[in-house]
Formats: sequence, structure tokens, C-alpha cells
Amino acid sequence: MKILESNRLILRAWKISDLDDLHEFTSNEEVASMAGFHVKNTENETLSILKQFINDSSESLWAIEFKESHKVIG
Repeated sequence: MKILESNRLILRAWKISDLDDLHEFTSNEEVASMAGFHVKNTENETLSILKQFINDSSESLWAIEFKESHKVIG
């Protein structure tokens, strides 16, 4: 998978180290309801999703990272 960059963002493949950032928004009720998924109550639930993202990211599933903070936001 290529890495795409803008002035502020990096689009890249998902990594295991993204777990904390991913869990931050998958455990948020407002985000979950707007995005159409069920809240992930534990990091283990989020880890399961992240592993699937990693498997799928070779083709079309991108992580969106802020360059300045290296925080994954989507």
C-alpha cells in the first residue's frame, strides 16, 4: 500500500500501534452512532477490529494520521 501525504495528514496502512487511537473513537458513543457501528467497550474488542483493518488495508482501508501529533483520527 502506498503512503499518501498532504500538508497536515498521512494516509497509510493500519498498524498494531494504532490500537489506543482507534479505541479512543470506537469506544465513543457519539462517534459510533454517527458512523453506524456498535461501541467497543474493551480494547480487546477494538483489537479484533484493528486486526481486520490490518488484513484489509493492503487494498483499500487507510488509516488517517495527523502529521503533527502522529495521532490516528480515522
